[in-house]
Amino acid sequence: MSTSHLLRILAPAGVLDGTIRDYAHNLLVSTDLQRLGAAAIRQLHVIDVVKVMAAMHPDAEAKTRGKTERRQPEKELELGLSAYLRHEGTAPRAPATPGEPLDGNIETLLDLLDLSAIDGAILQFLTVVQLDGGLSNLVDSFGDVSVPLAAAVIAAATNAPFRTVQSALSPESSLRRSGAIVLERRVVRFSNKVHLRWGVLDLAVTPGLTRAHLLSRFLPRACAPSLQPSDYAHVAREVRLVTDLLSACLRDRRQGVHLLLHGPTGTGKTELARLLACELGAELFMVQGDDDAGEPAEPSERLSSLLLGQRLLRTARSLLLFDEMEDLFGRRKADEERLGKPTMGKQWFTSFLERNQVPVVWITNSLRGVDRAYLRRFTYSIELRELNLHRRAEILAKCVGESRSLSKPDIAALAQYRCSPAQVAASVSSARLVSGDRPTRDQVEQFLAPAELLVSGRQTRPSQACLSETYRADLVNSSEDLDAVTSQLERWRPSADVGVSLYLFGPPGTGKSEYVRYLASRMGLDVVQRNGSDLISKWVGETEKNIAEAFRDAEAHRALLLFDEADTFLRSRQLAAARWEVTEVNEFLQQLEHFRGVAACTTNLWEDIDEAALRRFVFKIEFRPMRDDQAVSLFGLAFGELVDGELDRQRLAIVRDHLRARSGLTPNDFAAVQQKIRTLGSKTTVTELLRFLDVELRAKKVGSRHAGFAQP
Repeated sequence: MSTSHLLRILAPAGVLDGTIRDYAHNLLVSTDLQRLGAAAIRQLHVIDVVKVMAAMHPDAEAKTRGKTERRQPEKELELGLSAYLRHEGTAPRAPATPGEPLDGNIETLLDLLDLSAIDGAILQFLTVVQLDGGLSNLVDSFGDVSVPLAAAVIAAATNAPFRTVQSALSPESSLRRSGAIVLERRVVRFSNKVHLRWGVLDLAVTPGLTRAHLLSRFLPRACAPSLQPSDYAHVAREVRLVTDLLSACLRDRRQGVHLLLHGPTGTGKTELARLLACELGAELFMVQGDDDAGEPAEPSERLSSLLLGQRLLRTARSLLLFDEMEDLFGRRKADEERLGKPTMGKQWFTSFLERNQVPVVWITNSLRGVDRAYLRRFTYSIELRELNLHRRAEILAKCVGESRSLSKPDIAALAQYRCSPAQVAASVSSARLVSGDRPTRDQVEQFLAPAELLVSGRQTRPSQACLSETYRADLVNSSEDLDAVTSQLERWRPSADVGVSLYLFGPPGTGKSEYVRYLASRMGLDVVQRNGSDLISKWVGETEKNIAEAFRDAEAHRALLLFDEADTFLRSRQLAAARWEVTEVNEFLQQLEHFRGVAACTTNLWEDIDEAALRRFVFKIEFRPMRDDQAVSLFGLAFGELVDGELDRQRLAIVRDHLRARSGLTPNDFAAVQQKIRTLGSKTTVTELLRFLDVELRAKKVGSRHAGFAQP
């Protein structure tokens, strides 16, 4: 065996033979290999290695030819080695240059990565080891090696001082920080211990290696952004600040600059990084996430790409993007709850975070498992959460564009689907395809609904009644001016000092929950709703956990938190028959006290509510059955299109006289009758509508005796 078939394919015959022989010679004369006896050869399983050495000299081969049958293989190899050493001597020598293209490419790497001559000698040796199977077997014959032993092997092969090689392999060395080589921390065979990173070997034997080759292979340029700064209005202040920061850092060549973008999938983190680079007039290069086979790259390989980018781009106006940052911290993709061992040492990585020359934009969906020692060293961070209702409506309107096939109420209803901008754009685009470029609400909804369910597991059912365009606060009979309250809260902004809490009470159907949804729409908030049945558990302690989880969920989504049927867990502690009833109220009060968002509780029964809980609410609003004038106005709004003929003055007078003789009607009664008529599918008369309203009134009076509700 002399050289591998791979070598013959990649280089002209004989080009690397001299270099290989010199490396092998140095390893033979500088290590214990020259003193191996027959027993040691057999024990160390290096017969193939020594055979390579013995066959490298023609005289040794001639002296052993014809005697193979009479001698044991081990003895034959010993004689071959002895002949070789007598002829070549025992002094190490400078390795021959490998010739083109390796020779020129090594020089190019040294220049591009700002490396030294000893770094070049190491790169050349590692390249030849990976190209030649015989030499690879030879270095692996030393068994499992540590970093110092690996440095000793390299020093022996290259005829370089051990201390110099050891320094070149240290974590802080230029070679290690260049990303051109990978050095495993485990004790393994040499060929696995230290080697060229994937892809570098192929480029090393490619004629005319350039900076562009390295960048295209390991750091592809990011695409141009498809969004505008206006699409990030919800974080406009943060984006302006980080744009100014990065601009100054690029101008002054400031070291240790890192931007962290974090938040759930689909919130536009990568797109924001592209937009920042575009606004700065800088090139954005992405740390590659796939290897040559299209498989996810190992974290160590991704880290090497990052280091390579720091060297290649150190003089350019550029940014580096590292997506899925959690890869470096040992997270197992198959099990988000379990964390493996980090890819790099804490001291080394914190040093990198402080000294990198090219600013890095890091992206992650979750900060779970990232040590606070790392997080403290990020220059700035932006959390990108799910878009609120208003922002989703704006994106929908933008996607629909000039076709104007959707009305404002349609867009507002579709915006209740909590989808990412990319999902919204894809859904509208798909609806365009099936509709002939003028999609209807129904067609867009057919794509948005499964998109939301697929990613988040949620199933939204948009409610037209809660939209600001159709809601009429003046038709609600309440103890407060709802329009004034809404206008005040619409200007409220979250702070670290105080949140907003509302307690809405009154008979069923008076519009408490609908007002909460209307308020959320005006404030641009989604609604996280929890009913009493969602919270109450038969297991001790579970109700408290459910209450705490509801607050956490609302905080995570920056949503308005609605507790419907709050009387189920807020009964006065003086009436408690069991200890767990007390702890439920205590848990709610503690969570409400520390909540800095908007929370609302609705209840039909308020007499038994805990007094301490009532004192915690900023707004306490009573909802009552409608006044006569409100009922008449709502009759015209709800039934105007359902009546056979127009609602003229004469008919409205009949309605007014009839409703004045009735009390206790609520908006929900009108909604129930409206749904009944639409179900029947035909228009009706004023007399029939009034009869249906009377039926709703009688049903409530009968139901009140069984449900315990107060008489309206």
